[in-house]
Amino acid sequence: MASGKVALKFDISVPLYGLSLASFKIFSPDTNRQEALTSIIADRLQNQGRPITATSASDLRDYLVVTSGDATLPVRLDLPWVGRELFEQRKAMIAQHLGQEISDAQAVTVLLIDYVIEHAAVSLVDAIETK
Repeated sequence: MASGKVALKFDISVPLYGLSLASFKIFSPDTNRQEALTSIIADRLQNQGRPITATSASDLRDYLVVTSGDATLPVRLDLPWVGRELFEQRKAMIAQHLGQEISDAQAVTVLLIDYVIEHAAVSLVDAIETK
């Protein structure tokens, strides 16, 4: 564990790994390292823009079903202590929005889905404005 950081460890499914790769391509096209996932999650924890609750709970639950599966791929996120606290706060907010308890992997899934949705919306607006 790096100084001043806390490791968040869990296993993810192959579909969630695919979502992670899609997020990597959007967030940081020149890197393909696991640290990119930590950077994306840290960015989402600081996001003051579009609230996660802007996506309906039923849609988020559908996304969680699609990305579920046998969690066999280990992931480690090294978050600063304050990042871990923000993660727990966001996880609780997501769980409340969904009306169910969620795992760390499910919270990461929702944060990544939120990132992809927000990026797609920005891309769409950019495309409309340039036409």
